[in-house]
Amino acid sequence: MADTKALKAWGLTLSFDGVTIGEITSFNGTRTREMIDVFSCDSDDEAVERLTSGLDEGTWSFGYVYQPGNAENYDVLNDKYLDGRKGTLLVTMATPTGASAPTLSVSAIITSLSVPGFGSAREILMGEVSFTTSGKVTYTDSSGASTSSSPSTSASSSPSASPSSSAS
Repeated sequence: MADTKALKAWGLTLSFDGVTIGEITSFNGTRTREMIDVFSCDSDDEAVERLTSGLDEGTWSFGYVYQPGNAENYDVLNDKYLDGRKGTLLVTMATPTGASAPTLSVSAIITSLSVPGFGSAREILMGEVSFTTSGKVTYTDSSGASTSSSPSTSASSSPSASPSSSAS
């Protein structure tokens, strides 16, 4: 696919089930850790304590350039959206000099897909796609080491203990 002169997200590429999806112009998503509030009437200071619970890897949204001469990318997204099944979402970030490209990989389902549109006749066609993640994100850093953001095996109520997060 020939690149346009659109402003693209810094070196970011996106693929879903092995199919690269257009030129990515924006990416956002929020990953959260659920918390359980614990209060005991026996507490000396009457303060609520918190325990970590499950991870919600969230919903990730991407803006992309739609190229009418290369409609198969939208066709693939549309087919996968209509299918409603999980696929593998792979986000590859810019490659640091002399290193591998960091990646985020997770099972996901397409939850929304915009019809490509534009604001005026002189603008490029843009689209947006959102994925709801299912399961844990695997982060592979620029050295090639993979980590998974799975919850720790034991919950802690200690204020000094903080949950680890492998990617942000």
